[in-house]
Amino acid sequence: MPVQGFEGPAGSGKTYRLMKAVEKRISSIPLELHQRVLAITFMHGARRRLDERLSELAPLRGRYICQTIDSFAGHLVQRWHSLHKHLSLRSADFDETCDACGCLLEQPFVCNWVTATYPVIVVDEAQELRPQRLRIVRALGQHAELFVAADEFQCLDEAIDIGPFHEWFSSIQTTRLTQNHRTSQIGLLQAAAALRDGLAPTNGTGFSIRYEYPNQMPSVMPSMAPGVQRRSLSPPEEQAGLTPLSIAYAMVSAVKVKPSRPLISVGKCGVRLKLTL
Repeated sequence: MPVQGFEGPAGSGKTYRLMKAVEKRISSIPLELHQRVLAITFMHGARRRLDERLSELAPLRGRYICQTIDSFAGHLVQRWHSLHKHLSLRSADFDETCDACGCLLEQPFVCNWVTATYPVIVVDEAQELRPQRLRIVRALGQHAELFVAADEFQCLDEAIDIGPFHEWFSSIQTTRLTQNHRTSQIGLLQAAAALRDGLAPTNGTGFSIRYEYPNQMPSVMPSMAPGVQRRSLSPPEEQAGLTPLSIAYAMVSAVKVKPSRPLISVGKCGVRLKLTL
């Protein structure tokens, strides 16, 4: 079945384009009376935001369900409890439950049972999907139309192995978005672009970095954000005890605040990074 993906940095309009694509699909091929759109994401905050966006689409009012992927997995495993037991699957924690759900969905009759009601499936913030949760999405994609939004750079959980997701997401039809719609501050945009390229951010128009409370740089540098190559720190960063990851946390947050609001971010070793916009 077709899979349509949207990839881009924070503020590039991934969710907006996702909603437009779903609206176009529903308008051109209306849902049958018993059908709904299934929308899933990882975090509850993302689920609430996704639910708000879906509620604004006139063709979808009362015609969709929005859940966390863990909640979806739990309900499916409970519904197919007998098969779950027959296949000797485990569901002692969230990861095992999601893996069991993926295994169940790989049974064609189970997946067809789901997609008969949900022929269109929306996945937002897909970069947060661990392999067990990705298994669910891949199985659903065999029998339903998928619309997926993701940005690997925004996956800030270093414990997630994004290799399987990267391989899968690279194989589908993806629209890459580059224009930022949240801010027009050139300095901030340039600094964000530098971070995505694994480079040190610098002061620019409407944006400056000031390091406060110098500390000793840790002897072992923490892991980088996914997709960012390791690099040597500049002297000011070494003095401040900052890491590219702590700066990245601040930058990801910075594009979500009003341009007139200063941002204070606590970096490694309790060091503060002040971004003046």
